[in-house]
Amino acid sequence: MPPTSKSSSNPPAKRGGGKGERTRARILGSATEVFAESGYSAARVADIAQAAEVAHGTFYTYFDSKRDVFKALADDVVDEIFAALKGGPNLGSTPLERIHNANARYIDLYGSHAVILALIEQVATSDAEFLGTRLDLRRRFIARVERAVKRMIETGQATGIDGLDPHIVANALGGMIDNFCYAWFVLKEPFEKEAALHTLDTIWANALGLQRPAKG
Repeated sequence: MPPTSKSSSNPPAKRGGGKGERTRARILGSATEVFAESGYSAARVADIAQAAEVAHGTFYTYFDSKRDVFKALADDVVDEIFAALKGGPNLGSTPLERIHNANARYIDLYGSHAVILALIEQVATSDAEFLGTRLDLRRRFIARVERAVKRMIETGQATGIDGLDPHIVANALGGMIDNFCYAWFVLKEPFEKEAALHTLDTIWANALGLQRPAKG
C-alpha cells in the first residue's frame, strides 16, 4: 500500500524546496512520455518512476496514483493553453486579424499538446472528472469566442448574424475549430496548415458577415 499524500491539486510541501519541484516536474515529464507510448490504461506507476529515474516510493511523495498524475498533466495543459491564448498573438487591429490570430494560436497549442488532449478525450468516456476537464477546455474556449462575437455585434461589424444567439454562434464556430483540431491532430487527418487556416478564417468571416480574408 503506497503512503498517503494530498492530491496534486493541492500538493504537499516538497522535500528540498527547489529540488522537490524539479523532481515533481521530472515525474510529470516522464508521465507524459509513458502515457504517449503506452496509453492511459496500460501505463503503470512503475513505468513512470523508472522513466523519471526515481524510486517507486518517491512517486507517491508527489502523487497518489496514476490517475492523480494524469489529472495534474491534464489540468496543466488546459491552464497552459488559456494562459497562452491571453497573450499578444490574439491581438489585432481588425476583427479579421483577431480571428486569424486566435485560430492560428489555438491550432498551434492544440498540436503541441495533442498527446494529452487525445488521452483526455479517451479517459473522459469513462471518468466523470476527466469529462469535466474536457468540458472545461471547451467551455473556456467557447466563452472567449462568445465575448468576441458580442463585441462584433455591439460595434456593428458582424452583420451576418443579426438576431442570432451569440452563445449558439460561438458554440458553432468555436466547436468547428475544436473538432477540426481533433480530426487533424488526434485522428491524424492530413491537412496543409496554411490552406486549413485560410479556409477556417473564411468560414468565420462569411458566417459573421465580415469581408473575406485575402489568401496569403
